[in-house]
Amino acid sequence: MIKLQYIFIFLFLFFTFNIYSQDTNLYQTWYLYQLEVDLEGVVWDIEDEQPNFLPSITINDDLTFDGVGACNGFYGYYTYNSSLNSLNPNDVVFTLSVCDTSEENNFEGSYFNYIEADTDHTITLTSYDDYDELRLENYPGYIAIYRSVSLSIAEKFINQIKVYPNPVQDKLNIDYKGSDFLTLNILDIRGALILENVTLSPTIDTSQLSKGLYFLEIKSDHGEMIVKFIKN
Repeated sequence: MIKLQYIFIFLFLFFTFNIYSQDTNLYQTWYLYQLEVDLEGVVWDIEDEQPNFLPSITINDDLTFDGVGACNGFYGYYTYNSSLNSLNPNDVVFTLSVCDTSEENNFEGSYFNYIEADTDHTITLTSYDDYDELRLENYPGYIAIYRSVSLSIAEKFINQIKVYPNPVQDKLNIDYKGSDFLTLNILDIRGALILENVTLSPTIDTSQLSKGLYFLEIKSDHGEMIVKFIKN
């Protein structure tokens, strides 16, 4: 009986270790560098596009993830397959705004189909002198390449904005160092528009929002970003 207990303990520790034994460099914000779709080849390359948005994904150490495409956000969680060194997405939720251009909508169609694909996303992590690179491949030919630093011109715009506190209760503060006009919208976790064209004053009254998860959509002539926040 004692030996059986040791066997159970060993198996528990073994599987626990394997669930969390992936490279800790995985846990960070990754900026999309290139997206390749089977039969179409490379459909998006940041060096060619130089978009005014910054597609990214943040993978946390509990394997929850969230990110943005062109004008919409998403979140979910991964399960880790140690034998394949792969991630499988679960319960992925997207906001449902219509982007400003057909190019942005087409990009999100490809990118979000890739993000939510219910299959193993094989991990390849490579470290270079100036950045880390993450390659996630689900079907042969369906590949997303991310880097730990961004080459996008939208990064300058994003670095000018600070949103706090998060979680929030009554007032959401927005510090913006730029001078151009901002358009602010708040969406719920289903992508439904809750508040439109919010006036930046520089606080947003969130006292009437129900508790839960929301997305703040911020747009200007120089870029777009989406910030996930929690109302307590």
